[in-house]
Amino acid sequence: MYRFAWQSDSPLYPLNTSENTNDNGLYTGTPGTVYNQATGLGTPGISALANKFTKKREADPIDQK
Repeated sequence: MYRFAWQSDSPLYPLNTSENTNDNGLYTGTPGTVYNQATGLGTPGISALANKFTKKREADPIDQK
């Protein structure tokens, strides 16, 4: 999941902003970061995250002998 977090089309939505749109009420965050101590990676977009895992598995199949 951390690999996905750094991608430009990340399925994770960080609760990490220091602007007027602070989306978690208390933590003001640091702009441009992916992970923070208070909120972790943020909120996942479940269908987008599932698609990422599916694409990763198809690109790197596990030998199931």
